[in-house]
This record gives sequence, structure tokens and C-alpha cells, in this order.
Amino acid sequence: MNIIGINFKQAPLDVRSKFAFNREDIQTFREELFSKADKINQCVVISTCNRCEICIDGDLKDVDFLQHFICEYKNIDYDNAIKYFNVFLEEKAIRHLTRVACGIDSMILGEDEILRQLKDAYQDSLEAGATGYEFNTIFQMVIAAAKDIKTSTGLSETPVSVGTLTANLVASLPGEHKKVMIIGITGKIGSITAMNIAYKGNVEIIGTSRLHGVKTAEASEISEKSSVKLSNLLVDPNVKLIDYSKRYEYISDVDVVISATTSPHYTITRNDLIARKDIKTPKVFIDLAVPPDIDRSLADIEGVELYDIDYFNTLARNNNQLKQTKAQIAEKSAEEWARNIEKELKIHDLIEQIPVIEKAVNEKGIGKLIYSLRKMADKEQVDGISKWLTDYVGSVN
Repeated sequence: MNIIGINFKQAPLDVRSKFAFNREDIQTFREELFSKADKINQCVVISTCNRCEICIDGDLKDVDFLQHFICEYKNIDYDNAIKYFNVFLEEKAIRHLTRVACGIDSMILGEDEILRQLKDAYQDSLEAGATGYEFNTIFQMVIAAAKDIKTSTGLSETPVSVGTLTANLVASLPGEHKKVMIIGITGKIGSITAMNIAYKGNVEIIGTSRLHGVKTAEASEISEKSSVKLSNLLVDPNVKLIDYSKRYEYISDVDVVISATTSPHYTITRNDLIARKDIKTPKVFIDLAVPPDIDRSLADIEGVELYDIDYFNTLARNNNQLKQTKAQIAEKSAEEWARNIEKELKIHDLIEQIPVIEKAVNEKGIGKLIYSLRKMADKEQVDGISKWLTDYVGSVN
């Protein structure tokens, strides 16, 4: 296996976008590649927003051909594109793919999404007949490695993003069903936080927006501005969008208020809250804005808890340190899995040569085979073969 990769570490978004593939495009790409490169018989393309990994068999000449071919296929200037290519050959390709599947090489350390994307890419190539024994063995063992490493290290269970940490806090609060108001739900932080909270389930969300018009128009405009597909969330019956000016009218009906705007002034103040005698004050306020959105004196109200961005940043730093420790363990496990994959492939090659080996042993005897080690193997190889034979004979006897 060989891999040409373009990822977020070297290539900016506009470059990665040029190398992006959809499923239909991948099928056409594979067919044209196979028709023009005689020695390339296996191909898996993993295409995400942060990376494109093209896995092929063949030799170094085929890798060079692929670099030119993908530029020609995508109508990209080769001389400008080559500086963004990462090339991994044979054993290094297996190690790289294992790291990718485990989330060790991801922008968000330990992310789960890349494993699903890798599995889908492999399944697509498998169904298209674009994989053989080598790729099937590698991908199946890499997927098994990722599942094992994620389970044994808990790498994916340690959140570091503010959106995830906020969602976890909301989910940990008493009560099975939560009502949450998100002020600034159409902004980047607000929308990401909303998606994370909604994913937890058993929640109703009221989001405030300064946009005007019907809900569908708002959803369309929001989806263009937001980094996540918030428009899908807004059609959820458990999500309600209100105008920002009506936030105090709904605040008594929620358990948690989250504010994440870019406003230069407070979105919630103590005086305005107390002035509304009909308001039942929520117990938890979460301020994710810089500068702060929520009047700090709310924390002086009996029974009210106020969490600010510094709280989550500190938690994220602590979690990140923990995650780095888990990542180091995952690195060692990934290396071990990669060696096992290489061993499996080499054993398969030996199995295919069994008739030739048996013929040589029958004709010349096992003795000559052993004596040949003096000229044909170094000390490390002799040590390995000696241990293997000794252990094998011992297990038979």
C-alpha cells in the first residue's frame, strides 16, 4: 500500500476543497485511474473536510503517476500542488492509516467521525471490486485497531471543545428532561453548542436570533452563515427560534440559559431579570462570550450558578493534558497494530510460497536450509529464526 495525502496540517481550506471528492466522483476517478495505470489494481479514497487520503497499490513509479494524475483529474497545477502532498510508502503507509483511523492524526485529537468515514470509503471500494487481499487485510485490521485503541484508552471520551463540555455540563444537571435557552444560537459558538446539546437528547431548546422573517428563511440564511448545518436543527420540533427581544418573556420556562454572542453589551442583566416579578429565575447560567454576555452579579442571587468561558477553558486544558497522555498510549498501540498488520501480510506471502519451500526442503533437506543461514542471514535474522524454530519444535514435542 502507498498513500498520497492532503490534510489540514499543510494545506489550507481552499486547497483541500480543490481535492475534495463525492461518492460519484470517487467512482469515476478510480475507473479512469485503473484504465490508465496497469499496475494499480486497488484504490481507496478517503475524502473529508480536513483531508483527502488516496490509497493505492503499485510501486514508486505508480505513486509518481498518481500525483500527476490527480492534478490532471482535478484540473490543478501540479507544480503548485505538489508541496501539499504527503507521500507514505508501504510500512509507513500502514502506520499512517492506523493513526488516521484512531484519530491520532486528526485536528480534534481522538475524533470518532474519521473512523466512520474511513469505513465508508473502504466499503465503497470493496463493493466496487477495487480492493484485493492486501487492502482488505489492511483496512479490516486498521478498523479493528481503531476500535480497540479507542476502547482501551478512552481517547475519544475526553472532550476538549467548549461546545462538547457545555453539553456535558447541561446533561449532568438534575432532571431527565432539560429546557435550555441559547442566546446567539445562530452564531458559530452558539450553533455548535446547540448541536452538541441536541445530540444528548431529552432536551428542548429555545434559541434567540436577531434575524427576521419566517422560520424557513431564517434556517436558510443561518445555514449559509454557520459552520454547522443548523438549518437541520431548526426543523426539529424540540427546537424553537424566537426574536432576541423576547428572551425575558421565555426565560422563566427554562432550566439553563446559555449566552454566546459577539454583542458589546450584556444580553442578561441582574436588574432586568429581577425587575420582571413574573420570572422564575433559572438555576444555571452559562456565559461563553468574550467579552462577557451575562452580568456577573447574577451569581449573587441565591441558588444561581454562573459558569463563564474561563471555567470551560480551564476544563479544556486539563482534559487536553489528560488526552495527550492517552494519545501517547494510543501511539504505542497503533505502532504495535501496524507491525501486526505487516506481519499478517508477510505471513500471507510465505503461505503462497509453501509449495516452493516444500520442494526445496524435500530436494536438499532441512540441514542445508539451516546451513544457508551462515551466508544469507545476519545475526538478528538468525536470532529470530532460531527462537521461532526452537519454540515451534518445543510446542510440537
